Amino acid sequence: MTTSQTTTLRTDFPADTVTVLADERRRCLLRCLLAADGPVGSADLARDVVARERNADARDVSADAVERCYVRLHHIHLPKLADAGYLRYDEDRTTVATTTETDSLVPLLDWAAERTD
Repeated sequence: MTTSQTTTLRTDFPADTVTVLADERRRCLLRCLLAADGPVGSADLARDVVARERNADARDVSADAVERCYVRLHHIHLPKLADAGYLRYDEDRTTVATTTETDSLVPLLDWAAERTD
């Protein structure tokens, strides 16, 4: 006998949550940040994002790819996620950390992953 499991998603997210999570790189970035053990340097995060996107080891990604990702993270993705309250981005220290809201995104990230795999 097979048991069906229904996941109930939170519905009280801010209106911009869908827009924020619509971008695959932002979802990947959040997964990398959630897997980290504390705050992460944004350059290290860029390397992790590229590696995850390419299903590669972080040591095997090119410096060019990391630099391109870093620039886009710095100018687009990190500010958008920070503005939404889903991470803290310290531009002076170039560190990124989770917030109390980051974990609340896991069910949505899981849901999106099931539909894109």
